[in-house]
Amino acid sequence: MRLLLRPRVLHLTQPVDGGVARVVTDLVRAQLADGFGVTVACPDGADGPLGGYLRALGADVRPWNAARAPGWSLLGEVRRLTRLVDDVRPDLVHAHSAKAGLAGRLAVRGRIPTVFQPHAWSFEAVG
Repeated sequence: MRLLLRPRVLHLTQPVDGGVARVVTDLVRAQLADGFGVTVACPDGADGPLGGYLRALGADVRPWNAARAPGWSLLGEVRRLTRLVDDVRPDLVHAHSAKAGLAGRLAVRGRIPTVFQPHAWSFEAVG
């Protein structure tokens, strides 16, 4: 008899406030209720307000410290994220917003099914 393992989703998020936090929270809550294994990687991990709340819901929360804007820090962020993905071994990676989408796709490089959800186009509000 083959044992069915519960699917594991890894949510990558940067930023951790506003509508992004709301969407991530709603998805995590629903996925946990459906029996999924859920890990969330976000700045400050479980020590931040979003991570602490999601951990209280039952999610595995990991720190992934990433600057909000792309720059030279991206190289280290991708390297740390690659190690995190290798440790979590998710069945699906769901990247929220532009920075997590870029770093997540570079870290995964086609090895794992990936969803990119851009959310708001905040850069359109500048200028």
